[in-house]
Amino acid sequence: MKAGSVSKIGVLVSSLAALALTSVAAHAVETITAWDLQTTTGAVKILGDAAARFEKANPGFKAEQSHIQNDAYKTKLKIAFGANQPPCVFSSWGGGPLREYVKAGQVVDLTPYLDKDPAFKERFAPAGFSSVTFDGKIYGIPAENTAMAVVFFNKEIFAKENLTPPKNWDELMNVVKVLKAKNIAPFALANKNKWTGSMYFVYLADRIGGSEVFAKASTRQPGGSFTDPAFIEAGKRIQELVKAGAFAEGYNGLDYDIGASRRLLYSGKAAMELMGTWEAATIRNENPAFYEKLDFFPFPTVPGGKGNANAVIGTVGDNFISVSTACKAPDAAFKLVQSLTDDAAAQARLDDKRIIPVKGLKTDDPFLNRVMDLVANASNVQLWYDQELSPNLAQVHLNTVQALFGLSLTPEAAAELAERFRREKKVVGFTNGCFDLLHLGHLHSFMKAREACDVLFVGLNTDASIKRLKGEDRPINNEEMRSLLLASLDFVDYVVPFDEDTALPLIEKLRPDVIAKEGYPLECWPEGQFVKSYGGQALELPRLEGFSSTNIINRMKSSPE
Repeated sequence: MKAGSVSKIGVLVSSLAALALTSVAAHAVETITAWDLQTTTGAVKILGDAAARFEKANPGFKAEQSHIQNDAYKTKLKIAFGANQPPCVFSSWGGGPLREYVKAGQVVDLTPYLDKDPAFKERFAPAGFSSVTFDGKIYGIPAENTAMAVVFFNKEIFAKENLTPPKNWDELMNVVKVLKAKNIAPFALANKNKWTGSMYFVYLADRIGGSEVFAKASTRQPGGSFTDPAFIEAGKRIQELVKAGAFAEGYNGLDYDIGASRRLLYSGKAAMELMGTWEAATIRNENPAFYEKLDFFPFPTVPGGKGNANAVIGTVGDNFISVSTACKAPDAAFKLVQSLTDDAAAQARLDDKRIIPVKGLKTDDPFLNRVMDLVANASNVQLWYDQELSPNLAQVHLNTVQALFGLSLTPEAAAELAERFRREKKVVGFTNGCFDLLHLGHLHSFMKAREACDVLFVGLNTDASIKRLKGEDRPINNEEMRSLLLASLDFVDYVVPFDEDTALPLIEKLRPDVIAKEGYPLECWPEGQFVKSYGGQALELPRLEGFSSTNIINRMKSSPE
């Protein structure tokens, strides 16, 4: 073979190799990970179509989407950020939780991107950015519903029972009474998730105290406090519903994420559900036949309340899309965000019965037009408390509300709360008793105990425990009534029933900083000795003489009728 031929072959081989490398490089694709909590068929398709548009416009990138259910998503996102391995693009509810990630420097400031593309920003209703704007900078794009909580109801059941949507609390309680008499659960509630029950509390607090009550309490303004009478009254109204049998059996253990509350509606076992307006799209996709029976009404007013009947709880733009600072291609990630919220995506969401806060959207759907009218006429849109508050405070709120629905706290929930309060440098106090007939001696004890702490937990002997200790004719008042009376006292923050003969197992879980009890010297008080053993304080309160439940009962028995 001639030398020239060898040379030509070498050139040819080199050229082919270069071509191959070029081909590989041309096909190298960078992945943009994106997490969201949209798991319905319609929502997944909308997001998939948007990702396809992004990939077509940006050939060097691929969108890798993960669709995760609500509560599981919260946990997964928290773990990912904690490990500094979040996705490039992620959804959130804005408010307090997003603020924490922003403070940690883990979220990209999108303001420069929006300034470069003012036309994109101007498409959105200005209020849509309020929950994701911190210190004048925007950290998310509103991607999902203009959503608010409304009371959905089964039109067929209401018509059959001659019921009309209630406008005030008295009318609502009458609806509850009529439905209970027909063995129909008035409300479907899946409160294992806690935020579902929070909707009742937020609406009641707003209707009773007005929008300023929460604003003052959450921002620590003068006179603002979560001990405001409006919050206390809201808790009492929830327990009024519970005692009236307003919720389907087992509500505190049912899981919203698996559709437990909706199944109660579909089966006719429940007639109403307080839920965000996104529920309409979910129901239409899951059960088109039932969707035809669906209607809604605003949450009723409360007599004497200061709140505006037109005020709603929700958000102008539910689920905001943000970019993490861990993303290696933030410019491409923002382009994906734009595709996920472009005109095609907005219209597709509207067709799926969801209203993204983009200007100029039109629909001939009467349901959606009524929702948009509610927002347009709202005197105030209160962001969900669990989104507005910091994560720690939000969890305390959710735990407390769930306890209200259960009429008390479990020992486990109480222990979790106590630990959170200690991390906040608050002094946790404890006392306990049967409190069968509440009297002045008890009130004196609670007052003195509360003076020594920031938060007072009261351990309450269950009915079974009292029977073992005091006989079959006790208690006079059942556990539910005793718990409710204690919870209504200003001195008492939380009531925790326990079934043991002593409160020691509960105290071991709670580990209070202070324990207080009248009439018990330390040498005869194992609970006090235990608290002192780990450095806590045991207060031996003086007994207020002349007051005793047992003596009162004995006098009643001996008195002539």
